[in-house]
Amino acid sequence: MKRLILLLTLTTALILSLSAQSWAWMGVTMVGGGGGAAAASGFIGSGTTGATSNPGTGANRAFFTEYTTTTAGTVSYAHLLIDAADQDENVCLCIWDNSGNIKTCTAATDVGIASGWWNVALASPTTISAATEYWLGFTHNDADNFTFVIGAYAVGPPEIYNDYNGVSCGGNVSAEGTYSNRPMAIIFDNQSGDPL
Repeated sequence: MKRLILLLTLTTALILSLSAQSWAWMGVTMVGGGGGAAAASGFIGSGTTGATSNPGTGANRAFFTEYTTTTAGTVSYAHLLIDAADQDENVCLCIWDNSGNIKTCTAATDVGIASGWWNVALASPTTISAATEYWLGFTHNDADNFTFVIGAYAVGPPEIYNDYNGVSCGGNVSAEGTYSNRPMAIIFDNQSGDPL
């Protein structure tokens, strides 16, 4: 009897292990007993990685990428993928509507890491609508270098636009020009850690 119970226990453990691996192979993270994290709602942006980009020195600039939402939701955290040790101060991550009107932003603050996902809470959460275009990006309010990561697209939209007209944290922007034909790796969602 003990051998039968032991055999059933080992068989059950093997099935659960194979099941978890199968789900993981399909790109699904198990939650609850599986120890994974639930997917964030209100997701907008892209984590696609590619080359790094350094817009150079210059204060009061904005850089942003246009993204279209697929679902509605509330966002409360911003995530920007950055690279390089020489980081700017007083950077502000923001969401604007597709006319350049500010929806919400983080407080202007020093970049907290040398590289990787920089995760910052928004000053106030905001609701985003489905199938709607938004501009995601940052203002760059010191004259130091600030290096961020752009996506792997070779050509074509979404692009990074710039506004060099004295933009400050929480200010509106205009698509003054095109800085890059590749998107910025930036995500807005409702989780504090690195985006999934």
